[in-house]
Amino acid sequence: MEVFRNYKDYILAGLLFLLVLAVYVFTLAPTITMEDSGELVTAAATLGIPHPSGYPLWTILGQIFCWLPFGTVAWRVNLMSAVFGALTILVLYLIFRRTIKNQLAAFCAPLLLAFSATFWQQSVTAKFYTLNSFFVLLLIYVLLVWSEKREHKYLYFFSLLYGLSLTNHTMMLLLAPAYAAYIIWTEPRIILAYRLILKMFGLFLLGLAVYAYIPWRAFAQADFNWGQIVDWPGVIAHITRSQYGDFSPLAKSHSKTGLVISFLVEISLQFFTPTIFLALAGAIYLWLKNRALAALTTLIFLLNSLGIIYLRKFGMLTDIVYVYRVYYLPAFCVLIFWVGVILDYLYEFLKKLFAARRPLFFKAVGLAFGIILLLLPVCFLAVNYDRNNYRHFWLNYDYAKNLLASLEPDSIYFFLYDQSLQGDTELFSLLYLQLAENFRPDVLVVSEHNLFYKKADFIFPKRYYKMNIPRRQAMIYNLLKNSTTRPLYTNFAYPGLPPAAKAARPNPFLAAPQSIFLTMPFTLQEEATDFFTVCNGYAFRFFPSLALAQSAKRTEKVVPIRNAETADEFSDLPTRGLVAHYYYNLAFYHLTLNQPELSQSYLHRAVTIDPYRPSMEYWLYQAYRRQWPAGQ
Repeated sequence: MEVFRNYKDYILAGLLFLLVLAVYVFTLAPTITMEDSGELVTAAATLGIPHPSGYPLWTILGQIFCWLPFGTVAWRVNLMSAVFGALTILVLYLIFRRTIKNQLAAFCAPLLLAFSATFWQQSVTAKFYTLNSFFVLLLIYVLLVWSEKREHKYLYFFSLLYGLSLTNHTMMLLLAPAYAAYIIWTEPRIILAYRLILKMFGLFLLGLAVYAYIPWRAFAQADFNWGQIVDWPGVIAHITRSQYGDFSPLAKSHSKTGLVISFLVEISLQFFTPTIFLALAGAIYLWLKNRALAALTTLIFLLNSLGIIYLRKFGMLTDIVYVYRVYYLPAFCVLIFWVGVILDYLYEFLKKLFAARRPLFFKAVGLAFGIILLLLPVCFLAVNYDRNNYRHFWLNYDYAKNLLASLEPDSIYFFLYDQSLQGDTELFSLLYLQLAENFRPDVLVVSEHNLFYKKADFIFPKRYYKMNIPRRQAMIYNLLKNSTTRPLYTNFAYPGLPPAAKAARPNPFLAAPQSIFLTMPFTLQEEATDFFTVCNGYAFRFFPSLALAQSAKRTEKVVPIRNAETADEFSDLPTRGLVAHYYYNLAFYHLTLNQPELSQSYLHRAVTIDPYRPSMEYWLYQAYRRQWPAGQ
């Protein structure tokens, strides 16, 4: 395959790759970051199985990067994201060199993507989206070469790559109509070439064979085995993501309109509003110049934005808007391609208009044009540098490590999942510390996800999942206290029962506004207990009664976490959620130390930064304060 047209392309391609990679490495996160970073790094480090669809190709490549002899385990896996982020930019440059004339535009336009907010962030943390973007653009590039050469070997290569891409992320399946449309548009008679199609299909299946990793590691009982897959139906369910059941095109159609609007807003936030108009002009010009390529890029853009929005079941929610922004990266790649196309056209238009008639004026215009092209990526770099400089990011690592360090020897920590992004972060950070770094192996972490199944294969009764958080705490406490004498901790406060309510055992939280956490009016019934929890700054220790909780000897000291002070209401959702949870814990902690003013100070900080205010933790604090003597 002819990759470069002349020696300048070699130099510029190498320079572009090294420049982008250098920026990414300089701003690379030193350890795990928010959301599922801890889970993915753990899977790579232990050859485990992360959440559906399992991402086997990413996990295997992550294991290879773990072999590097320098950096922490998490840093090595983060480096993989940086490498594939830089390779994505390199492939976009190669696409430009086959589609536009202006070499400077081909060099500078990919840098707009490289230094955009979300793509940069995904390139310095452990995620699979830079690898996904790399496959999207590499497949386009292979098809462009095929359209020039018309040799079957390129279609074979495309088929193998497409199968491989699906073993990284199943969302690539959405783009099948776009690639098929380009092939048929370019060579209509190909639909009759059944032998060629059969060979392509065989190579596609060969690429998909990487999914054999899932049953291999599942049946070998890997240390990290999401959902504890034990049979072939479990393997199929995991690969097909059936546990999510999120394919629902007809659900919440009106609410999905809000997601469409949020997508357009996201484009303006990533690339600024003028870029949208440049991209639109580029798309229109491409339809006039090369309709097959225009159809390919337009379909990728629409399928990777509107397709995601309308095929999934979710409507307009703050969490969904935040999560979806990374799904749109292939659409952002296309948008920058359109920008490069129109920049090339503008330069050629100016050249045609002034080069012969007013050569000196054209030189001045060309110089200005070149300066603008060079300054654009510099501006993107400057604007997004602070938010994407993760080289000193230790927030969730410190939080999880301090949490485990704060627990007594041989403790049991019951992690109660509240379906928040912050909850994902905390749980997966604990997973990383115990399985990847072997920190505090004496602590038994119990969670409804059953991620630590080799230490405690805990099976929750079905009625547990219909309960709200306080009732779940009561059930698990009663189950554990009758089977062990180990110290018990949890991640949320339980303020016990008010004295006047103990006879009837009503729900002490009915006074709080209803939420996703407190949806069922209930009486405690068999879960009734007088237990109480006391915070050590990170976790809440169970005590059989309020009296015992008050008389307990307090010797703990809260070790602060890095990066908490720099978080504010403009930080991303999981960061705000985790820092708010940390401040709520400190508010509980200082309340039990009879320091009400300091407690109120942390409560104010928590409410200010809390993305879900007023959250469940706020109402738990109010109930807790009524019970604890110093708060009355």
